[in-house]
Amino acid sequence: MQENVQQSLSEWADVRLPESETPDELRKAIKEANAVIVRTTLPEDIFDDAPNLAIAARHGVGLDMIPVSRATEKGILVTNTPNANANTVAEYVIGMLLTVRRSIPGIRSALTPYCHTGWFQGRSLAVNGLELSGSTVGIIGFGAIGQRLATLLDAMGCTVLIHTRTLPEHPSYQFLGLPELAAQVDAVVIACPLTEQTRGMIDANFLSLMSPSAILVNVARGPILEIDAVIKALNKGKLGAAVLDVHHQHPLPEDSPILSTPNLHITPHIAGMSFNSMNEIGKRCVKSVKDALKGQQPVGLVNPEAIQVLCQRNLHRFYIEEETLTTEKPR
Repeated sequence: MQENVQQSLSEWADVRLPESETPDELRKAIKEANAVIVRTTLPEDIFDDAPNLAIAARHGVGLDMIPVSRATEKGILVTNTPNANANTVAEYVIGMLLTVRRSIPGIRSALTPYCHTGWFQGRSLAVNGLELSGSTVGIIGFGAIGQRLATLLDAMGCTVLIHTRTLPEHPSYQFLGLPELAAQVDAVVIACPLTEQTRGMIDANFLSLMSPSAILVNVARGPILEIDAVIKALNKGKLGAAVLDVHHQHPLPEDSPILSTPNLHITPHIAGMSFNSMNEIGKRCVKSVKDALKGQQPVGLVNPEAIQVLCQRNLHRFYIEEETLTTEKPR
């Protein structure tokens, strides 16, 4: 959480940080808290001994870090911040697609360490670079991120194809099944939630339908794709490149085969991080916590069915007006 946002929270709350992110330390930290701001995965049983907790505010969008069902059973409100980082993620995708299609990683390598030979080698690579304009990009998931990305790609002259379970109507885009989308794209971007239906959705069969020059970008969750299938496709030249901002394990192990796979570009889960987005997410989290502890329904509430149970818990004595608020914030 950015310093200015944390400072605004500290003006009316006792903000405490756990000593580590181990399950035991997180359980200990939350035990006396009235609210928790979540930026790391919480243990499944963390709400079993949190008698004063009224709200778990997700500092971000994805809810897989919070055991939402358990929270609902305990009468704990859960919120997130939809749309707050959609533009940041969409711009990351555009940037990485341009980087890969224009051969920037290879050009950078040719210039490091610098020599005249590398200069001319880099120029020769640039000749084969491709513009993003005029390409066909598939987007899997049409939530806030998918919609913002589609708008930017459309403005750049791309043909945008969409796959989504909700099948909305939109005059500018064509909605296709996964096999049809895979067969037509120059790049595909995964921007859907991780669910039991989407886990392992991008598999060897999907990859086999893609052009061997196509680019795969994942800004959603690591387990949506089968990483072994991606590595195999890249090693065999069956996939042009992959850009992975999310992984099955964070941080990646130092011996991960991902690190030695050709044409696989990784970033450390930063697609949604910018000064702008982190500032906006932080402010929304603080407001959600404050509203909940004033007895108001917070914006971004994902489990409204928890309200009735919360009311039965008689936590009004912890509200801000009583000046007894404690907020725990796992880093």
